[in-house]
Amino acid sequence: MEEDPNDIYDSLREAHEQYIDDLLPKDSADSCPYAGSLLHSTSSAATPSSSNSTRPISSFTGQPQFNIESATQLLEAFRKMQPYFPLISLPEDADVASLAKDRPFELLAILASATGSKSLQGHSLYDEEFRKILALKFVAGGERTLDLLLGLLIYCAWYPFHLRPRSKQLTQYLRMATDIVHDLELDQQPEEDQFVQPTIDEERSRGLRAYLGCFYLVSGRANMWSKQTSMPFTPWTAACCEMLENAALLPSDRAFTWMIRFQHMNEGVMGLRKLEKDASQDEYQIKLLVKGMESQIREWTGKISREVSSTVTLTLCRLFTETFLYGAPLLKFPTPRSASGVVEVIDVQRLVQAVSPLQQFLDRCVSLPLSEFGNFCSLDWGRLICSIILCFRLSFPLEKCPQWNATAFRQRVNFEYYLSRLCQDDEGSAGHQSLTPTTARTADVRSASQVILEVVRRKFQKRMELLMAAPPSAQPISSANLDRTMKGCPVLDGSLDQYFQVWDETFVDPSMVMPAASDEKSANPPTGQPAVFHDLWATMTMSWADDGSDNMDMNFGSQ
Repeated sequence: MEEDPNDIYDSLREAHEQYIDDLLPKDSADSCPYAGSLLHSTSSAATPSSSNSTRPISSFTGQPQFNIESATQLLEAFRKMQPYFPLISLPEDADVASLAKDRPFELLAILASATGSKSLQGHSLYDEEFRKILALKFVAGGERTLDLLLGLLIYCAWYPFHLRPRSKQLTQYLRMATDIVHDLELDQQPEEDQFVQPTIDEERSRGLRAYLGCFYLVSGRANMWSKQTSMPFTPWTAACCEMLENAALLPSDRAFTWMIRFQHMNEGVMGLRKLEKDASQDEYQIKLLVKGMESQIREWTGKISREVSSTVTLTLCRLFTETFLYGAPLLKFPTPRSASGVVEVIDVQRLVQAVSPLQQFLDRCVSLPLSEFGNFCSLDWGRLICSIILCFRLSFPLEKCPQWNATAFRQRVNFEYYLSRLCQDDEGSAGHQSLTPTTARTADVRSASQVILEVVRRKFQKRMELLMAAPPSAQPISSANLDRTMKGCPVLDGSLDQYFQVWDETFVDPSMVMPAASDEKSANPPTGQPAVFHDLWATMTMSWADDGSDNMDMNFGSQ
């Protein structure tokens, strides 16, 4: 009889507990960090009558083959990624063994996130295991811990949302992270606390970073999609920024707090857009609000130390905030209308002010080594995408701003130059040329993003050819007269559907998850051997923490 889907996680937990009990001595529970919540959780579900009634959890996806050498390489890759979202402390002497012992779920999130810098199909190993363990801990075990929250935020920070447009996984995981923040009451000021403490310990700083990091990701994603955020900026959020900045237990803490503040400024700009759309404020009042935000940005910029302000992450964050302040009217989709139904007319002077920070943002991006784009977190990609959209639109006449001088803009900002630079590979040639839907299976985040940018470049070139061919006296070309090869987002218009099917996390390359021929015996347990659910990651990290063993045999069904 087929197992009731509603009971699968209860059965999984019960079998998992029994497996851990059999695997470890009673006094060794602490050596398996995942055993904690799962061993001591309670359930009303009945215990399976026989171990033969369950099936190995690895049968859902194949059996990952982990080894400490690949994990070490991914950990080193993550060190280069970390400055773009400095959420956790990662000392120089921290290695796979020490993290496996003290922070195993954070380690798993690190490895799952870093695989994208190698291959989008790296999820077949660590990404798949991350989701499996998350289900065990969050769903089956009901765990709500800081370790779980930090690991979840790391994973969400580097989730390639722009390569998986149909996936709702990131939204679901951010909701989970928000729930954990609420459950741990990290978003609430403790009654015994003063509003700002002069000193905080390492454990308290981890909680502050987790709360602020969750705000940063949730708020940033809401901004991208013009949605209401589920985690508002409060006086307590501001106080947490101040506490973390004053303590600065990590060199990156000061940069992190300013990233939070600039993201809050972006929220303010979105609020301003709502006032413009609803026509609840007149033009003069809107200009006053914009001036106030300009002054705030200048004041903040003057406060930030040169050492902190020169970091790539904070530079891009600050320049985008300034660009967004002026260019937001062109980044609101669909085209905003006033309360009376009249299409909004955009202030040309405001767009003129967007040009300088936009150009500085793009200049900073193309000055980076191409390998650096593989380290971008999801919000960095979001900023780059918004800047490209804005630059594309400003390069042509605007129906909603007849005074806009697109020719002068193109003379100052050569958009095709920036696109060409972003599409290049390490050797200086077009990085998209050798990437096809077949070879895309081995693409990393950077090369896959180059494919999207190349489609944008082709759209821009076709628009320019059409514009140059039109007589000088002709009216501006209406977007209604353009086909999809010259307008629209390539992610949404079907131009890249052939790639998305192999970039999406639901695609699994069997060659990356199935054991090699030499492992055929271990992949197929002898008939009659009991099959049990088991936490592969917990077992692996126990061995890494104990003796640093290189390769792990993950098949316990044959033992």
